[in-house]
Amino acid sequence: MESSMAILALVLNLYHEARGEGPEGMRVIADTVYTRVHDGRWPNTYTGTILQDNQFAWVEEQGIQEPTDLITLQQRVLHSKSTTPKDLLAYKQATKIAKEVLSEGYKPRYNFTHFYSKSKPYWAVGKRKTRIGHHSFIRM
Repeated sequence: MESSMAILALVLNLYHEARGEGPEGMRVIADTVYTRVHDGRWPNTYTGTILQDNQFAWVEEQGIQEPTDLITLQQRVLHSKSTTPKDLLAYKQATKIAKEVLSEGYKPRYNFTHFYSKSKPYWAVGKRKTRIGHHSFIRM
């Protein structure tokens, strides 16, 4: 079982990347992070992979630089007056999925290494993609 910081990093990643997509959207994002953690091109921890520079836009947008910044962000998410019941449900779903992914013996359904949600980035040009929810996924 991963540390509580790894769970928090994965929960916040799922929440920020796919909170409007429900459990299946969160699951494919979680599997993508799982695939990266088990691929030598990325750090071999969930926290390291999620906080690696230029990987997830929300990390930069929220000013996350250290793992401890995740605790502050969690407090803002859970205690903000602008957090809706729908947001809290998404956070709860993200927590459940993160714990599943980090449990011993977990087997991912997908093996994507990259995804994007808006305009196609330069690294995705010419690559075969799979569209799931609001994201396009690629194996590279």
